[in-house]
Amino acid sequence: MVISAALLILPKYIFNKEKVANNGGTDQTKTTIIPTAFPLDVAMTEELKTQATKEFDFAFSKAKEWKDDALFFGVVAKYKDGISVENGKNTYIFASPSLATYYWTLTINQSKNENGEHDYERVIYYRDDYFLPATAAVVPIAYWKLNYIDALQKADDLGGKDIRAQGKKYDVNVLLSAQEGEYLAWSVEYLVDGKSVFTNSANAFNGEAAQ
Repeated sequence: MVISAALLILPKYIFNKEKVANNGGTDQTKTTIIPTAFPLDVAMTEELKTQATKEFDFAFSKAKEWKDDALFFGVVAKYKDGISVENGKNTYIFASPSLATYYWTLTINQSKNENGEHDYERVIYYRDDYFLPATAAVVPIAYWKLNYIDALQKADDLGGKDIRAQGKKYDVNVLLSAQEGEYLAWSVEYLVDGKSVFTNSANAFNGEAAQ
């Protein structure tokens, strides 16, 4: 499901009213306007969508350098202290049937460095120590149509913007993964002070609510 560009352009606001005392000692109502439009503009979202495709190809090629039989197990986009390119990192997750004890990951910054490139790092984890559940399955790439920006926009429109409007620092995790016996899906989670405050799941093929 593609979120209409109008949702990114039209101003959205939440009005918070608070009482303040004027010079005469009576109460006045002061209105604070908090914008809730999606933090990434149209041009940036389109750039990130194109970039995501290139990132995946790059990550897969590097995974194949690690092990020829590397298989794709998921990707997680993380935002720390708000949604912005400067705060965003994407981690691509792979595993090898011939080295089944480990996950091999490549994490790449959404922002560019001073040379106009995206910094990245590769890390290997014991599968038992990683956050993916034991039921995680190989991602069926043919059913992966919705990218992480589409999933994030959908979740933000359905409730994430209300979290942002509170004016607190927040984190966001956007995870694509396949579970045994379930549809391939994106899971989007908003956290405040490390606690989950809003989640949304969407089918990675058609954008409908995951079942």
